[in-house]
Amino acid sequence: AYVFQQISKKSMPHSAENVCLEVDRENSQLYAVGSRSHVTFIDSRLDCKTTNSIKSLDSDCGVRSLQFHKHLLSIGTGAGRLFFYDIRARKFLDKEAGCECHRPHARMGHCSLKASPGWLRRDHTYRDFFSGLPEPPNALYTHCYSPLETKIFIAGGPLPLGLCGNYAAVWL
Repeated sequence: AYVFQQISKKSMPHSAENVCLEVDRENSQLYAVGSRSHVTFIDSRLDCKTTNSIKSLDSDCGVRSLQFHKHLLSIGTGAGRLFFYDIRARKFLDKEAGCECHRPHARMGHCSLKASPGWLRRDHTYRDFFSGLPEPPNALYTHCYSPLETKIFIAGGPLPLGLCGNYAAVWL
């Protein structure tokens, strides 16, 4: 049987809730790590040095999913938003940058998609702790582009511990 061996390790500058990792398939040397408040880029060609770190636009709920697509990194958050970061320009896509995401919920002028309410089980945990409060948003735990690159599949569920539910959608 083959035994894996650790070949390197890296202490992350933003270590709270490092919950997702993505490798750029076009440039297999670039990694993105999502945490509670940031996305950190690591280049393995530079002895795993941190090359850039960006603050999440939904920093209170954290980064929950990442996906490279050409020169863009899409960032799914615990608040149910999907943002688009241009790696070459080192900035989030703005609504004015030719983005087709002209939605009224786009925050701070940035292009984004917002998850709609999904299914939520209203059991005793929900009734005891969340009844009477606004329904919690669905965290975006995974997302991917279609093979023809014309659609995005997004899935997730409630972020608060103890709640049971789900959300799934295909965006054109």
